[in-house]
Amino acid sequence: MSGDKKLRKLRVFISLFVACVIAVSSYTQSQAARNDRNLPTSLSTIGRIEQVAGFTGPMPTGVTVTRSGRIFV
Repeated sequence: MSGDKKLRKLRVFISLFVACVIAVSSYTQSQAARNDRNLPTSLSTIGRIEQVAGFTGPMPTGVTVTRSGRIFV
């Protein structure tokens, strides 16, 4: 394949990639705007913030809390 054809294919690929990124970004923004309407309008606290773990090395990739209150990191 000649260099000119490779360059043309690369330009088409980049154009399609950018179009996909823009489409996903605008969809995500519209979803976020829709979700913002469902947020509560009053400010109230439901408890106190409590530190349950501390990390000095690599950070965890996820945290989950069970219905009974057990915490998994």
